[in-house]
Amino acid sequence: MKYFKVTAKCGHVSNGYYIDKDFPVYAKTASEASQLVKSFPRVKKHLKYCITACIEITNEEFYDLREKNNNDGYFKAKNNRDLDNFCPNIDKDKNKLDRHNTRYRKVNYEWRKAKEALFIKEIRRFINNSMYSNSLRLKV
Repeated sequence: MKYFKVTAKCGHVSNGYYIDKDFPVYAKTASEASQLVKSFPRVKKHLKYCITACIEITNEEFYDLREKNNNDGYFKAKNNRDLDNFCPNIDKDKNKLDRHNTRYRKVNYEWRKAKEALFIKEIRRFINNSMYSNSLRLKV
């Protein structure tokens, strides 16, 4: 098992923005460490490139990063008011989110395509089962 520092894009900053945070992870491979971080809270999982970097680190760096995260106000905040109190300088660290980088467009397109195919199939089934079925027979 190895120690990794995984940099991920985290949310709950404001709408359309993210902040880069480092997570210490103990895993066998870098890809396993990245998958672990994707399951953490606050990480923007819906982004295609939510993991920015994954670097192998030493034991001392791992525990230093863990202590740094334990003292970070961003991870202590439970709501927006706490975030404002614990992290007054968070506006400097915010980055604008590129909406073309998300999976929303692809998922939305596939959903519309499946919905359209289902609608066409239902229309064909209705026409085939209606009283005009002999003259309007359609392939299902």
